[in-house]
Amino acid sequence: MKKGFLARIKNSRFEGNNYVGNLSHVYSSYVGRMTYIGSNSSILYAKIGSFCSISSHVRVIGGEHPTRDWVSTHPAFYKPKNVCGKSYAANTLFEEQKYTNPDKEFLVEIGNDVWIGANVLIQNGVCIGDGAVVASGAVVTKDVAPYSIVGGVPAREIRKRFCDEEIAFLVKHPFWEQPDSWLRQHAEAFSSFEDYKRCFFE
Repeated sequence: MKKGFLARIKNSRFEGNNYVGNLSHVYSSYVGRMTYIGSNSSILYAKIGSFCSISSHVRVIGGEHPTRDWVSTHPAFYKPKNVCGKSYAANTLFEEQKYTNPDKEFLVEIGNDVWIGANVLIQNGVCIGDGAVVASGAVVTKDVAPYSIVGGVPAREIRKRFCDEEIAFLVKHPFWEQPDSWLRQHAEAFSSFEDYKRCFFE
């Protein structure tokens, strides 16, 4: 793994051939092979697949406040311990974090071959599917379907990258599970879905 200037990495696992850009932080995360993270990004408690392209200033947003029914959004009214050092709540009445797995390891899950543009914010509890694209400046507040392109604030689907039949094939035949020798042999076929499909019937 290559690390940029003043990049901070803690309690994280990298599968190999990874890069973390200048001034980026990666904490308590899993990062698949060939995935890179640009500069000034903050990746916290994230499970990230292989072959992902994550640009600069991408941030996982941990923590929420109650906005429905509650009179106040301040943690002093729903959490016994908070940064102010004083609370009016005896018990935790609102869960600030949303996790993507039962063991509460990950706040965010990003699939394989995902492209995330610059200045994207990803809210905790969100899963981004394989092959998805997140446009620059998007704020992702809900799950993103595989092979879809999303953008905006909040992020909404712009279009699918392929038709449903093609997506079904890609989901069933993921290239990231193939060894390097197979990828090297078939690299030129990646420029066309039909050429890629033929690789599995040779």
